[in-house]
Amino acid sequence: MANPFFRRAAGRENTGWRQLLGDCRALPQQDRPPQPGWVSGHHICPPGGANGVVRAIALQSDGKIIVGGAFTEIAGASRHYLARLNQDGTRDTTWNLFAQTDATVRTLAVQADGKVLVGGDFTQMSLQTRNRIARLEADGALDAAFNPNANGVVWAISLQSNGKILVGGNFTQIAGTGRNYMARLQATGALDTGFLPPNRGQIRVVASQPDGKVLAAGSQGVGRLNADGSADPTLNAATNTWVFAMAVQPDGKILVGGSFTKIADKDFNRIARLGPDGDLDLTFNPGANNAVYSLVVQPDGKILAGGVFSQIGGRTRNNIARLHQTGHVDTSLGDLSGANGAIYALAVQPDGRTVIGGNFTEVSIYTRNRIARISQEGIVDGFNPGANGVVYTLAVQPDGKILVGGNFTEIAGQPRNRIARLNANGTLDTTFNPPGGANATVRAMLLQPDGKIVVGGSFTNIAGAARHYLARLNQDGTRDTTWNLFAQTNAYVDSLAGQADGKILVGGAFTEIFLQPHNRIARLEANGALDATFNSSANNLIMAITQQPNGKIVVGRAFTTIAGASRHHLARLNQDGTRDTTWNIFAQTNNFVRSLTVQSDNRILLGGDFTELSLQTRNRIARLQVDGALDGAFDPNASLPVFATALQSDGKVVLGGIFLEVGGLMRWRLARLGNSTAALQRLEVLRGGGTVRWHLGGSFPWPYQVFFEQSSNGLTWTALGWGQAMADGSGYELSGAKLPVRNIHYVRATGYAQSKGSVSLHRSVLQFYAQPALCPGIFLLLLGD
Repeated sequence: MANPFFRRAAGRENTGWRQLLGDCRALPQQDRPPQPGWVSGHHICPPGGANGVVRAIALQSDGKIIVGGAFTEIAGASRHYLARLNQDGTRDTTWNLFAQTDATVRTLAVQADGKVLVGGDFTQMSLQTRNRIARLEADGALDAAFNPNANGVVWAISLQSNGKILVGGNFTQIAGTGRNYMARLQATGALDTGFLPPNRGQIRVVASQPDGKVLAAGSQGVGRLNADGSADPTLNAATNTWVFAMAVQPDGKILVGGSFTKIADKDFNRIARLGPDGDLDLTFNPGANNAVYSLVVQPDGKILAGGVFSQIGGRTRNNIARLHQTGHVDTSLGDLSGANGAIYALAVQPDGRTVIGGNFTEVSIYTRNRIARISQEGIVDGFNPGANGVVYTLAVQPDGKILVGGNFTEIAGQPRNRIARLNANGTLDTTFNPPGGANATVRAMLLQPDGKIVVGGSFTNIAGAARHYLARLNQDGTRDTTWNLFAQTNAYVDSLAGQADGKILVGGAFTEIFLQPHNRIARLEANGALDATFNSSANNLIMAITQQPNGKIVVGRAFTTIAGASRHHLARLNQDGTRDTTWNIFAQTNNFVRSLTVQSDNRILLGGDFTELSLQTRNRIARLQVDGALDGAFDPNASLPVFATALQSDGKVVLGGIFLEVGGLMRWRLARLGNSTAALQRLEVLRGGGTVRWHLGGSFPWPYQVFFEQSSNGLTWTALGWGQAMADGSGYELSGAKLPVRNIHYVRATGYAQSKGSVSLHRSVLQFYAQPALCPGIFLLLLGD
């Protein structure tokens, strides 16, 4: 997403469109969409993209897209400098085959009658001589009657309301008559001899005002012309070098961008604003440290600027920024661009920030190699360890450190084979170093109450020992030799889920564990021993596993049969692994389920490739009620697969995947959704200080384990112990706490929540003043009084 320039002022080239059209090629093969091309929001992805810069785009009334530039191939076919695409990004085979040029196309404009004006460097169009300007019929056939013939490059074309055509460039002759860099043509292509503009140097951008006056900008700054082309002396803002972009605000003020450092004899770095009267607006001076190529005014009045700058308005902004009308940088521009590659893992920290992992190299215009962190407002923070391979799994520890698993061999600038631990600031934790790392991909991790780490993936060797697809590590990364030796499988492990009782659910592609037949799902005791009371079987890969507060187990991915019954990609099991016959029979999908996340009210969020759930349209994200019935109020609609889901403490839903649009809005592979259900949680210390309870409900993320701590000052914490799930599934409690009474004191609960092999942490703190427990004898005596 480097230089993601926006829609331009009339005539201005837009070099950033190549990235929008070619972005599919940067995706790994497995992340590319199944269809040959697609358009989603404003993101078009023709197969193969373009092999050169795309400089101009125009939309026809039927939604078809005309593209011009320096390419010779686009959408998988040979097309020289000009092509038309369908709405889905595929090449339009009905477009005239000869509608090609012999050199770069720099500007396009579509007339009201559907004809297409083309300007650039070319001297041939449709195998006919056409010097730098031509017109095509709506179907791409050459308009033989239109041949103005310019002797230099045409940079800009703009249509006036009366059908006349404004042309700017570096030509000195057009339509057989001398015109220095700017002219106006009749609709026929003949020169409008009544329009006689002065020589203002080479023109890069032209635009018409509602009153018929014409704005022109280029090598000498910005000027305004009267309807006859004569100079309007009220606006003549000279610059010391190029103006590349203009945009007119609703109040008539004119935004100007370029490479200049002076305008109207004042120091203004590359961006400025003029009043309708032509005076320089001295209150607007954000300043950019490199060229501004594009300016757009949003409906709310805010200003989008694109270019090759790295700083604007005194803030770091790589190539794109949004400004308030005052010129100050809009710091809320946090989720504009999303990520430029797939997101596979999400883990929420107790402070609400979300760590993301995947196969991206940029997030919201910042360089972030496969791992990044996002604030609650959607802003990328300074956490930037960088990994040289895909990140598939993340786990946040209570001390703030972050475990990372995937297919990398280097992270935070240091060698680490597929598993590592980072400090909270993104530096490498050198105290965690499994000898040799893992010899193949780490796909899932699970934190246990004692701090040990269960790891699953495609490896056959980890921490210096042969362990097939499943292992447990100590807190320092060494192999845990107390873990059951036979807790290994015969094929890769893709999912791990902890139960409230400490047992571990394992899902993947295996058909054996403990040298015994177990098809793709099994359960282990906390020490790694096989749980013989659990016996289920699926006919294909299990990628997602979770447990509801009611103890039921939900699984998803590629299977069509599980626990002896036909269930497509989604099922619920009882505690012993048998199929739950009370689960809604229609809770099945037409394609993969990749992620499952449980709310404290037992509702389940699903992400994946599916487009149907419960025989209803649900595009790749959905929610089910506690019994498996479809939640009809939740239908965000993602344009492409969702690989990861996570809940924040406030109940908001974070999504990662390869989608480009969610809920009708452009969101590149990362999005956050509101939740119609409140996130409920209440921490309570019972009278006498012996019992602590954490009541959970609504959309609060359901944890698989909870740890309680105490403090006398709210700063230094000591352990109380691990909580037990309450029998009614309403939360967790700890008995025998022995908290002080008749003193102000603090208690803290930390919940470990999981989704698709990653672990998030959620935390609640309570300041309390506990009363002593009542004495039953005294209580009866008081009643007797």
